Amino acid sequence: MTTPNDALFYLILLMGLLGLAYSIRLMIVLERRLLAMERRNIAMDEHIEELLLQIQKTERHLERVLYKKK
Repeated sequence: MTTPNDALFYLILLMGLLGLAYSIRLMIVLERRLLAMERRNIAMDEHIEELLLQIQKTERHLERVLYKKK
């Protein structure tokens, strides 16, 4: 038979385990969101690099066209 002190101990233990499980679940969710943000940032960086290359090509083309006219 459990005493009231034992019951309180088990209740507190159960609450602690539930809190731990919730904390782990929250960390997993936050980690997934963080990884998704990193993937978006990497994709955005690659897109910016492509745009910069296009700008450089356009600048070179414009320089060639302008120097031919002079």
